[in-house]
Amino acid sequence: QAACDFIIDVGENKSKIEKFCNNLNNFFMGASWGGHESLIFPEISRYNNDSEYYSKTDFLPHNFVRFYIGLEETDLLIEDLDKSLKSIT
Repeated sequence: QAACDFIIDVGENKSKIEKFCNNLNNFFMGASWGGHESLIFPEISRYNNDSEYYSKTDFLPHNFVRFYIGLEETDLLIEDLDKSLKSIT
């Protein structure tokens, strides 16, 4: 399996962004991109002045969630993404 990264737009509603991220069971939330685990990074965390990830530079819109796909079972990750997307639609 090869690792990859991608970004999805989960919409403008902040509570839906939070719900989407919290419903993922097989992705860790983090900003480190060097390991083998699947990660997410919600860009909205950069916009919170109290967040450890706060950045004065806006790289991506706040409604984007960045993904890094690690070496976990592909079907497990797809099911997790599908479940979480359905929870906000």
